[in-house]
Amino acid sequence: MIKLLRSQLQNKRQQLKKSCENKIALILADSYNVFNCYYPGAILTANEVKLPAHQYFEYKNNKTIQWVEAVLNQAIKACETEDDNNFQPETIKITENISKLMISTVLKIFSYNRDLCDSDYYFINDISIAMGVDPETVGYIIEQSLSDTRKGFFKMLVQFLTPDECLKCAILIYQAIKADNYIHPAEFKYFENISQLVKHDHQLMEQLKQRSQSQDKIRLSINTELSKYIFKYLIEIVMCDGQFDSRESNYLKGIGESFGLDHQQQDEIIQPVASLQMVHAALFPQQKVSTTNLK
Repeated sequence: MIKLLRSQLQNKRQQLKKSCENKIALILADSYNVFNCYYPGAILTANEVKLPAHQYFEYKNNKTIQWVEAVLNQAIKACETEDDNNFQPETIKITENISKLMISTVLKIFSYNRDLCDSDYYFINDISIAMGVDPETVGYIIEQSLSDTRKGFFKMLVQFLTPDECLKCAILIYQAIKADNYIHPAEFKYFENISQLVKHDHQLMEQLKQRSQSQDKIRLSINTELSKYIFKYLIEIVMCDGQFDSRESNYLKGIGESFGLDHQQQDEIIQPVASLQMVHAALFPQQKVSTTNLK
């Protein structure tokens, strides 16, 4: 990951915030225009008080815009400070498209040039509850965001590595998927990244499967920072099914050593990923699915 200047990070996050606010403002304006088209000059009753529809919509829309701005400002603040987040958003009634847009925008703010952490998921959970979004829907939105992040990372990797190094990296991912001799449905998504690395070449895919059977360690001539990021993705793969056994532990240990990472360095990478996976599973549980035995 290329570290950006603080001003660059602030500008990008503000751009994400502004884009979201503009989209929501248009949605709110359109909703009133549609209502006014069907019911011109309508009078609404709220709390036994009669108001012209345009005044009621203006009041409600302003409340929504203020809520959106407060949440996005707090999300940006959370990225820039390590202080504990005590933000408690007010409950609000908004449409499904706005709530999904809010969650995806907060994810973009949190994940821009930084790794997601436990507090990010707690923040997303809090605003999701406030908007009345169910955990499964939130989990799906998060997965879509993570998928886009992975695609971007491996797209960059293909440009940075040689074809042979890309194949080696693809082998590592394939080995991580089958480290416990099972393919969990949650691991299927990583085959897309394997395809990216071999540029969707069927011959390379067959070569990958053959070479993945070898017990020889995969050696990649890459810098330490990039090694750590690849190692992080491998950890994510072996833990994404909610299980982590001795076979997967031994696999990660061997890969970490081949990357030149000592035990402490490996642990410093493993612990945050493991913690994030557990928080995700607790807050946004998905339906139970069966696994595929590779034996």
